Amino acid sequence: MMRALRARLPKGRLRRAVTVSVTGAALGQLIVLAASPVVTRIYTPEDFGVLGVFSALLGILGIAVALRYELAIPLAEDDVSVVNLLALSLIVTLVVSFLVGLTLWPWGEVITGWLNAEALYPLLWLLPVGLFATGCGRALTHWAIRRQAFGRITRTEISRSIGRIVTQIGFGFLVPGPLGLLVGQVVGQSAGITTLALAFHRSDGRMLRAIRLRSMARAAARFGNLPTFATGAALLNNGGRLAPALLVAALYGVEVVGWFALAQKILQMPVYLSTAVARVYLSEAPRLARAGGEGIDALFKATTWRLLAFGVLSLGLVVIAGPQLFALVFGSAWAEAGRFAQFIAFMSLGQLVVAPVSQTLTVLERQDVQLAWDALRFGALLLVFLAAHQLAWSPLTTIAVLSAAMTICHILLFVLTRQVLLAHLRSRARSEAPRP
Repeated sequence: MMRALRARLPKGRLRRAVTVSVTGAALGQLIVLAASPVVTRIYTPEDFGVLGVFSALLGILGIAVALRYELAIPLAEDDVSVVNLLALSLIVTLVVSFLVGLTLWPWGEVITGWLNAEALYPLLWLLPVGLFATGCGRALTHWAIRRQAFGRITRTEISRSIGRIVTQIGFGFLVPGPLGLLVGQVVGQSAGITTLALAFHRSDGRMLRAIRLRSMARAAARFGNLPTFATGAALLNNGGRLAPALLVAALYGVEVVGWFALAQKILQMPVYLSTAVARVYLSEAPRLARAGGEGIDALFKATTWRLLAFGVLSLGLVVIAGPQLFALVFGSAWAEAGRFAQFIAFMSLGQLVVAPVSQTLTVLERQDVQLAWDALRFGALLLVFLAAHQLAWSPLTTIAVLSAAMTICHILLFVLTRQVLLAHLRSRARSEAPRP
Protein backbone atom coordinates (compact mmCIF):
# COMPACT_ATOMS: atom_id res chain seq x y z
CA MET A 1 0.00 0.00 0.00
CA MET A 2 2.69 2.46 1.02
CA ARG A 3 4.74 2.03 -2.16
CA ALA A 4 1.72 2.31 -4.41
CA LEU A 5 0.46 5.41 -2.63
CA ARG A 6 3.83 7.08 -2.80
CA ALA A 7 3.92 6.48 -6.55
CA ARG A 8 0.81 8.67 -6.92
CA LEU A 9 1.94 11.44 -4.58
CA PRO A 10 4.34 14.33 -5.22
CA LYS A 11 7.99 13.41 -4.95
CA GLY A 12 10.19 14.51 -2.08
CA ARG A 13 8.86 15.71 1.25
CA LEU A 14 5.38 14.16 1.12
CA ARG A 15 6.68 10.82 -0.11
CA ARG A 16 9.19 10.68 2.73
CA ALA A 17 6.47 11.63 5.21
CA VAL A 18 4.27 8.73 4.10
CA THR A 19 7.23 6.35 4.29
CA VAL A 20 8.26 7.38 7.79
CA SER A 21 4.74 7.56 9.19
CA VAL A 22 3.45 4.25 7.83
CA THR A 23 6.69 2.36 8.55
CA GLY A 24 6.67 3.54 12.16
CA ALA A 25 3.01 2.64 12.61
CA ALA A 26 3.66 -0.79 11.09
CA LEU A 27 6.55 -1.42 13.50
CA GLY A 28 4.41 -0.41 16.47
CA GLN A 29 1.59 -2.73 15.45
CA LEU A 30 3.98 -5.60 14.73
CA ILE A 31 5.28 -5.29 18.30
CA VAL A 32 1.72 -5.53 19.64
CA LEU A 33 0.87 -8.44 17.32
CA ALA A 34 4.03 -10.37 18.22
CA ALA A 35 3.28 -10.05 21.94
CA SER A 36 -0.45 -10.79 21.69
CA PRO A 37 -0.12 -14.62 21.86
CA VAL A 38 1.72 -14.17 25.18
CA VAL A 39 -0.78 -11.63 26.54
CA THR A 40 -3.81 -13.77 25.63
CA ARG A 41 -2.33 -16.72 27.49
CA ILE A 42 -1.71 -14.63 30.64
CA TYR A 43 -5.13 -12.98 30.80
CA THR A 44 -8.61 -14.50 30.48
CA PRO A 45 -11.42 -13.38 28.15
CA GLU A 46 -13.08 -11.84 31.23
CA ASP A 47 -9.95 -9.74 31.87
CA PHE A 48 -9.98 -8.61 28.25
CA GLY A 49 -13.64 -7.78 28.67
CA VAL A 50 -12.81 -5.37 31.50
CA LEU A 51 -10.08 -3.87 29.30
CA GLY A 52 -12.58 -3.58 26.45
CA VAL A 53 -15.00 -1.58 28.61
CA PHE A 54 -12.20 0.63 29.99
CA SER A 55 -10.72 1.23 26.53
CA ALA A 56 -14.13 2.15 25.15
CA LEU A 57 -14.71 4.71 27.91
CA LEU A 58 -11.19 6.10 27.48
CA GLY A 59 -11.53 6.27 23.72
CA ILE A 60 -14.95 7.91 23.67
CA LEU A 61 -14.07 10.56 26.25
CA GLY A 62 -10.44 10.94 25.19
CA ILE A 63 -11.25 12.06 21.66
CA ALA A 64 -12.99 15.17 23.04
CA VAL A 65 -10.97 15.80 26.21
CA ALA A 66 -9.46 18.99 24.67
CA LEU A 67 -12.78 19.96 23.01
CA ARG A 68 -11.02 19.29 19.69
CA TYR A 69 -8.96 22.48 19.83
CA GLU A 70 -5.90 20.36 19.02
CA LEU A 71 -7.27 19.95 15.48
CA ALA A 72 -6.75 23.67 14.88
CA ILE A 73 -2.99 23.47 15.53
CA PRO A 74 -2.11 22.31 11.97
CA LEU A 75 -4.66 24.78 10.53
CA ALA A 76 -3.56 27.95 12.35
CA GLU A 77 -2.20 30.78 10.22
CA ASP A 78 0.82 31.74 12.37
CA ASP A 79 3.06 30.47 15.18
CA VAL A 80 1.54 32.75 17.82
CA SER A 81 -1.84 31.13 17.21
CA VAL A 82 -0.22 27.69 17.30
CA VAL A 83 1.40 28.09 20.70
CA ASN A 84 -1.76 29.60 22.18
CA LEU A 85 -3.88 26.79 20.75
CA LEU A 86 -1.46 24.27 22.23
CA ALA A 87 -1.69 25.93 25.65
CA LEU A 88 -5.47 26.13 25.36
CA SER A 89 -5.67 22.42 24.48
CA LEU A 90 -3.56 21.42 27.50
CA ILE A 91 -5.54 23.59 29.93
CA VAL A 92 -8.88 22.29 28.67
CA THR A 93 -7.53 18.72 28.91
CA LEU A 94 -6.60 19.20 32.56
CA VAL A 95 -9.99 20.70 33.46
CA VAL A 96 -12.04 18.05 31.64
CA SER A 97 -9.99 15.17 33.10
CA PHE A 98 -10.53 16.57 36.59
CA LEU A 99 -14.27 16.92 36.02
CA VAL A 100 -14.50 13.32 34.77
CA GLY A 101 -12.74 12.17 37.94
CA LEU A 102 -15.23 14.09 40.08
CA THR A 103 -18.13 12.52 38.19
CA LEU A 104 -16.80 8.99 38.62
CA TRP A 105 -16.45 9.38 42.36
CA PRO A 106 -20.20 9.14 43.16
CA TRP A 107 -21.38 7.42 39.96
CA GLY A 108 -18.62 4.91 39.17
CA GLU A 109 -20.25 1.94 40.85
CA VAL A 110 -23.57 2.59 39.09
CA ILE A 111 -21.86 2.86 35.69
CA THR A 112 -19.81 -0.33 36.05
CA GLY A 113 -22.86 -2.20 37.36
CA TRP A 114 -24.92 -1.20 34.34
CA LEU A 115 -22.08 -2.39 32.08
CA ASN A 116 -21.79 -5.77 33.86
CA ALA A 117 -18.15 -4.89 34.60
CA GLU A 118 -18.04 -4.73 38.39
CA ALA A 119 -14.35 -5.70 38.36
CA LEU A 120 -13.63 -2.32 36.73
CA TYR A 121 -15.00 -0.25 39.62
CA PRO A 122 -11.90 -0.28 41.89
CA LEU A 123 -9.75 0.59 38.85
CA LEU A 124 -11.78 3.55 37.58
CA TRP A 125 -9.24 6.00 39.02
CA LEU A 126 -7.10 5.14 36.00
CA LEU A 127 -9.63 6.72 33.64
CA PRO A 128 -8.96 10.44 34.38
CA VAL A 129 -5.22 9.70 34.38
CA GLY A 130 -5.53 8.09 30.97
CA LEU A 131 -7.67 10.98 29.72
CA PHE A 132 -5.07 13.56 30.72
CA ALA A 133 -2.31 11.56 29.03
CA THR A 134 -4.44 11.16 25.92
CA GLY A 135 -5.20 14.88 25.65
CA CYS A 136 -1.59 15.92 26.13
CA GLY A 137 -0.39 13.36 23.61
CA ARG A 138 -2.96 14.42 21.00
CA ALA A 139 -2.12 18.13 21.36
CA LEU A 140 1.62 17.56 21.04
CA THR A 141 1.12 15.13 18.15
CA HIS A 142 -0.87 17.75 16.22
CA TRP A 143 1.93 20.23 16.83
CA ALA A 144 4.34 17.66 15.35
CA ILE A 145 1.96 17.17 12.40
CA ARG A 146 2.09 20.92 11.72
CA ARG A 147 5.89 20.81 11.80
CA GLN A 148 5.75 17.60 9.73
CA ALA A 149 7.97 15.96 12.33
CA PHE A 150 6.80 12.48 11.43
CA GLY A 151 10.01 10.88 12.68
CA ARG A 152 9.22 12.09 16.19
CA ILE A 153 5.65 10.83 15.92
CA THR A 154 6.94 7.47 14.73
CA ARG A 155 9.30 7.11 17.69
CA THR A 156 6.46 8.05 20.01
CA GLU A 157 4.15 5.40 18.57
CA ILE A 158 6.81 2.71 18.87
CA SER A 159 7.54 3.67 22.49
CA ARG A 160 3.81 3.51 23.24
CA SER A 161 3.55 -0.01 21.89
CA ILE A 162 6.61 -1.17 23.81
CA GLY A 163 5.45 0.50 27.04
CA ARG A 164 1.99 -1.03 26.79
CA ILE A 165 3.22 -4.57 26.11
CA VAL A 166 6.03 -4.60 28.69
CA THR A 167 3.66 -3.31 31.38
CA GLN A 168 0.89 -5.76 30.55
CA ILE A 169 3.19 -8.79 30.51
CA GLY A 170 5.08 -7.70 33.65
CA PHE A 171 1.93 -7.02 35.67
CA GLY A 172 0.32 -10.20 34.32
CA PHE A 173 2.96 -12.37 35.95
CA LEU A 174 2.85 -10.45 39.22
CA VAL A 175 -0.80 -9.50 39.77
CA PRO A 176 -3.81 -11.64 38.76
CA GLY A 177 -6.79 -10.00 37.13
CA PRO A 178 -7.20 -7.13 34.66
CA LEU A 179 -5.07 -4.52 36.49
CA GLY A 180 -2.04 -5.08 34.26
CA LEU A 181 -4.07 -4.68 31.07
CA LEU A 182 -5.49 -1.35 32.22
CA VAL A 183 -2.21 0.03 33.57
CA GLY A 184 -0.54 -0.98 30.31
CA GLN A 185 -3.21 0.89 28.38
CA VAL A 186 -2.54 4.08 30.36
CA VAL A 187 1.23 3.66 30.07
CA GLY A 188 0.78 3.27 26.33
CA GLN A 189 -1.14 6.56 26.21
CA SER A 190 1.55 8.31 28.27
CA ALA A 191 4.69 7.04 26.58
CA GLY A 192 6.41 9.53 24.31
CA ILE A 193 4.74 12.65 25.71
CA THR A 194 8.01 13.81 27.28
CA THR A 195 9.86 13.29 24.00
CA LEU A 196 7.34 15.39 22.07
CA ALA A 197 7.33 18.07 24.77
CA LEU A 198 11.14 18.33 24.68
CA ALA A 199 11.05 18.49 20.88
CA PHE A 200 8.54 21.34 21.10
CA HIS A 201 10.71 23.17 23.61
CA ARG A 202 13.80 22.87 21.42
CA SER A 203 11.98 23.92 18.27
CA ASP A 204 9.38 26.44 19.43
CA GLY A 205 10.17 27.03 23.11
CA ARG A 206 10.88 30.68 22.40
CA MET A 207 7.21 31.08 21.45
CA LEU A 208 6.04 30.26 24.99
CA ARG A 209 6.41 33.94 25.88
CA ALA A 210 3.67 34.67 23.33
CA ILE A 211 1.07 32.80 25.39
CA ARG A 212 -1.58 35.22 26.61
CA LEU A 213 -5.09 34.73 27.93
CA ARG A 214 -6.32 37.21 25.34
CA SER A 215 -4.55 35.32 22.55
CA MET A 216 -5.98 32.01 23.75
CA ALA A 217 -9.45 33.54 23.83
CA ARG A 218 -8.96 34.91 20.31
CA ALA A 219 -7.80 31.51 19.05
CA ALA A 220 -10.72 29.83 20.82
CA ALA A 221 -13.14 32.21 19.10
CA ARG A 222 -11.48 31.80 15.71
CA PHE A 223 -11.94 28.03 15.86
CA GLY A 224 -15.18 28.09 17.81
CA ASN A 225 -16.72 25.61 15.39
CA LEU A 226 -14.48 22.89 16.86
CA PRO A 227 -16.08 22.69 20.34
CA THR A 228 -19.44 23.56 18.79
CA PHE A 229 -19.53 20.97 16.00
CA ALA A 230 -16.34 18.88 16.06
CA THR A 231 -16.56 17.89 19.73
CA GLY A 232 -20.08 16.55 19.34
CA ALA A 233 -19.09 14.90 16.09
CA ALA A 234 -16.03 13.32 17.72
CA LEU A 235 -18.03 12.00 20.67
CA LEU A 236 -20.60 10.53 18.31
CA ASN A 237 -17.86 9.26 15.98
CA ASN A 238 -15.90 7.46 18.68
CA GLY A 239 -19.16 6.46 20.30
CA GLY A 240 -20.21 4.79 17.07
CA ARG A 241 -16.84 3.05 16.88
CA LEU A 242 -16.29 2.15 20.54
CA ALA A 243 -19.72 2.07 22.18
CA PRO A 244 -20.40 -1.42 20.75
CA ALA A 245 -18.01 -2.82 23.37
CA LEU A 246 -20.07 -1.15 26.12
CA LEU A 247 -23.37 -2.35 24.68
CA VAL A 248 -22.05 -5.88 24.14
CA ALA A 249 -20.97 -5.89 27.80
CA ALA A 250 -24.38 -4.67 28.93
CA LEU A 251 -26.19 -7.33 26.87
CA TYR A 252 -23.89 -10.35 27.08
CA GLY A 253 -21.31 -9.85 29.87
CA VAL A 254 -17.56 -9.41 30.03
CA GLU A 255 -16.54 -12.79 28.56
CA VAL A 256 -18.32 -12.01 25.29
CA VAL A 257 -16.97 -8.48 25.22
CA GLY A 258 -13.51 -10.00 25.80
CA TRP A 259 -13.84 -11.97 22.55
CA PHE A 260 -15.21 -8.88 20.84
CA ALA A 261 -12.38 -6.70 22.19
CA LEU A 262 -9.64 -9.04 20.97
CA ALA A 263 -11.22 -9.28 17.51
CA GLN A 264 -11.44 -5.48 17.35
CA LYS A 265 -7.88 -5.08 18.60
CA ILE A 266 -6.42 -7.33 15.91
CA LEU A 267 -8.51 -5.82 13.11
CA GLN A 268 -7.63 -2.30 14.25
CA MET A 269 -3.98 -2.95 13.41
CA PRO A 270 -4.33 -2.35 9.65
CA VAL A 271 -6.76 0.48 10.46
CA TYR A 272 -4.04 2.01 12.61
CA LEU A 273 -1.71 2.08 9.61
CA SER A 274 -4.30 4.14 7.78
CA THR A 275 -4.24 6.53 10.75
CA ALA A 276 -0.56 7.12 10.01
CA VAL A 277 -1.47 7.96 6.42
CA ALA A 278 -4.22 10.23 7.77
CA ARG A 279 -1.65 12.29 9.66
CA VAL A 280 0.23 12.97 6.45
CA TYR A 281 -3.05 13.71 4.69
CA LEU A 282 -3.98 16.22 7.38
CA SER A 283 -0.58 17.91 7.16
CA GLU A 284 -0.74 18.28 3.36
CA ALA A 285 -4.45 18.76 2.55
CA PRO A 286 -4.76 22.26 4.13
CA ARG A 287 -1.92 23.56 1.95
CA LEU A 288 -3.43 22.03 -1.18
CA ALA A 289 -6.87 23.39 -0.31
CA ARG A 290 -5.47 26.90 0.15
CA ALA A 291 -3.52 26.62 -3.11
CA GLY A 292 -6.61 25.69 -5.10
CA GLY A 293 -6.40 23.60 -8.25
CA GLU A 294 -6.76 19.84 -8.41
CA GLY A 295 -4.00 18.92 -5.96
CA ILE A 296 -6.31 18.01 -3.08
CA ASP A 297 -8.53 16.00 -5.43
CA ALA A 298 -5.54 13.97 -6.63
CA LEU A 299 -4.48 13.36 -3.04
CA PHE A 300 -8.02 12.28 -2.12
CA LYS A 301 -8.24 9.77 -4.99
CA ALA A 302 -4.77 8.32 -4.48
CA THR A 303 -5.31 7.85 -0.75
CA THR A 304 -8.72 6.20 -1.28
CA TRP A 305 -7.69 3.63 -3.89
CA ARG A 306 -4.46 2.59 -2.22
CA LEU A 307 -6.06 2.21 1.19
CA LEU A 308 -8.84 0.12 -0.35
CA ALA A 309 -6.32 -2.25 -1.96
CA PHE A 310 -4.34 -2.50 1.27
CA GLY A 311 -7.48 -3.15 3.32
CA VAL A 312 -8.74 -5.96 1.11
CA LEU A 313 -5.35 -7.68 1.17
CA SER A 314 -4.79 -7.30 4.93
CA LEU A 315 -8.29 -8.28 6.10
CA GLY A 316 -9.18 -10.94 3.54
CA LEU A 317 -7.50 -13.83 5.37
CA VAL A 318 -9.45 -13.11 8.57
CA VAL A 319 -12.73 -13.27 6.63
CA ILE A 320 -11.76 -16.65 5.17
CA ALA A 321 -10.32 -18.40 8.23
CA GLY A 322 -10.90 -16.26 11.32
CA PRO A 323 -11.72 -18.96 13.94
CA GLN A 324 -8.85 -21.20 12.90
CA LEU A 325 -6.35 -18.32 12.90
CA PHE A 326 -7.39 -17.02 16.31
CA ALA A 327 -7.34 -20.48 17.90
CA LEU A 328 -3.89 -21.18 16.46
CA VAL A 329 -2.30 -17.84 17.37
CA PHE A 330 -4.02 -16.91 20.63
CA GLY A 331 -5.15 -20.25 22.04
CA SER A 332 -8.27 -22.36 21.79
CA ALA A 333 -10.18 -20.13 24.25
CA TRP A 334 -10.20 -17.40 21.59
CA ALA A 335 -11.74 -19.27 18.62
CA GLU A 336 -15.05 -17.45 19.17
CA ALA A 337 -13.21 -14.15 18.82
CA GLY A 338 -12.19 -15.32 15.35
CA ARG A 339 -15.86 -15.79 14.41
CA PHE A 340 -16.55 -12.25 15.54
CA ALA A 341 -13.57 -11.05 13.51
CA GLN A 342 -14.97 -12.51 10.29
CA PHE A 343 -17.84 -10.01 10.47
CA ILE A 344 -15.99 -7.11 12.08
CA ALA A 345 -13.51 -7.16 9.17
CA PHE A 346 -16.06 -5.55 6.85
CA MET A 347 -16.71 -2.51 9.04
CA SER A 348 -12.97 -2.27 9.74
CA LEU A 349 -12.38 -2.05 6.00
CA GLY A 350 -14.85 0.83 5.78
CA GLN A 351 -13.13 2.67 8.61
CA LEU A 352 -9.67 2.01 7.16
CA VAL A 353 -10.54 3.53 3.80
CA VAL A 354 -12.91 6.35 4.75
CA ALA A 355 -11.55 7.75 8.04
CA PRO A 356 -8.37 9.34 6.56
CA VAL A 357 -10.06 11.03 3.59
CA SER A 358 -13.05 12.14 5.68
CA GLN A 359 -10.65 14.60 7.33
CA THR A 360 -11.31 16.64 4.19
CA LEU A 361 -14.40 17.84 6.06
CA THR A 362 -12.17 19.27 8.82
CA VAL A 363 -9.83 20.87 6.29
CA LEU A 364 -12.76 22.54 4.49
CA GLU A 365 -14.36 23.45 7.86
CA ARG A 366 -17.50 21.40 7.21
CA GLN A 367 -17.77 19.89 10.67
CA ASP A 368 -21.55 20.24 10.36
CA VAL A 369 -21.59 17.46 7.77
CA GLN A 370 -19.42 15.27 9.98
CA LEU A 371 -21.71 15.91 12.94
CA ALA A 372 -24.83 14.98 10.96
CA TRP A 373 -23.23 11.74 9.75
CA ASP A 374 -21.98 10.81 13.22
CA ALA A 375 -25.47 11.34 14.63
CA LEU A 376 -26.90 9.10 11.91
CA ARG A 377 -24.35 6.36 12.57
CA PHE A 378 -24.87 6.51 16.32
CA GLY A 379 -28.62 6.21 15.76
CA ALA A 380 -28.06 3.17 13.55
CA LEU A 381 -25.85 1.64 16.26
CA LEU A 382 -28.53 2.10 18.92
CA LEU A 383 -31.19 0.60 16.64
CA VAL A 384 -29.05 -2.52 16.10
CA PHE A 385 -28.62 -3.12 19.82
CA LEU A 386 -32.24 -2.28 20.56
CA ALA A 387 -33.26 -4.93 18.04
CA ALA A 388 -30.73 -7.36 19.55
CA HIS A 389 -32.27 -6.86 22.99
CA GLN A 390 -35.90 -7.05 21.86
CA LEU A 391 -35.41 -10.05 19.55
CA ALA A 392 -32.93 -11.88 21.82
CA TRP A 393 -30.29 -12.21 19.11
CA SER A 394 -27.19 -14.27 19.76
CA PRO A 395 -23.91 -12.34 20.12
CA LEU A 396 -22.76 -13.47 16.66
CA THR A 397 -25.98 -12.33 14.99
CA THR A 398 -25.70 -8.95 16.69
CA ILE A 399 -22.11 -8.50 15.48
CA ALA A 400 -23.07 -9.50 11.92
CA VAL A 401 -25.93 -6.99 11.72
CA LEU A 402 -23.79 -4.31 13.37
CA SER A 403 -21.03 -4.81 10.81
CA ALA A 404 -23.45 -4.52 7.90
CA ALA A 405 -25.00 -1.32 9.30
CA MET A 406 -21.62 0.32 9.99
CA THR A 407 -20.28 -0.61 6.55
CA ILE A 408 -23.25 1.11 4.90
CA CYS A 409 -22.66 4.17 7.10
CA HIS A 410 -19.00 4.39 6.04
CA ILE A 411 -20.00 4.26 2.37
CA LEU A 412 -22.40 7.13 3.01
CA LEU A 413 -19.65 9.19 4.71
CA PHE A 414 -17.37 8.67 1.74
CA VAL A 415 -20.08 9.89 -0.67
CA LEU A 416 -20.78 12.97 1.49
CA THR A 417 -17.09 13.84 1.79
CA ARG A 418 -16.59 13.47 -1.94
CA GLN A 419 -19.54 15.75 -2.67
CA VAL A 420 -18.23 18.44 -0.28
CA LEU A 421 -14.81 18.30 -1.95
CA LEU A 422 -16.27 18.56 -5.46
CA ALA A 423 -18.43 21.51 -4.37
CA HIS A 424 -15.31 23.22 -2.97
CA LEU A 425 -13.41 22.66 -6.23
CA ARG A 426 -16.30 24.02 -8.30
CA SER A 427 -16.53 27.09 -6.07
CA ARG A 428 -12.79 27.76 -6.38
CA ALA A 429 -12.93 27.32 -10.13
CA ARG A 430 -15.76 29.85 -10.42
CA SER A 431 -14.01 32.38 -8.20
CA GLU A 432 -10.74 32.08 -10.12
CA ALA A 433 -12.30 32.17 -13.59
CA PRO A 434 -11.46 35.37 -15.53
CA ARG A 435 -14.34 37.82 -15.64
CA PRO A 436 -15.52 39.00 -19.08
